[in-house]
Amino acid sequence: ALFRTNIHNRDHSTIVVATSPAKIQEAKLKIKQFRRQLAEFLENSESKNEIYHLSIGLFPIDKETTQGAG
Repeated sequence: ALFRTNIHNRDHSTIVVATSPAKIQEAKLKIKQFRRQLAEFLENSESKNEIYHLSIGLFPIDKETTQGAG
């Protein structure tokens, strides 16, 4: 669906950031709050005739981790 959608009808972005592992739990909470606020904003529409997909991921990319793998 991504490549079939006109570039003017989508927003696709990525960031890479260095941070402390101590901030990850709070970052996850902020992501959850953002998703809920955005969903509420978008669902509060008179006309609901299109469906959109939002994907957000937060994971380390600098080293392999086996914690929680499975």
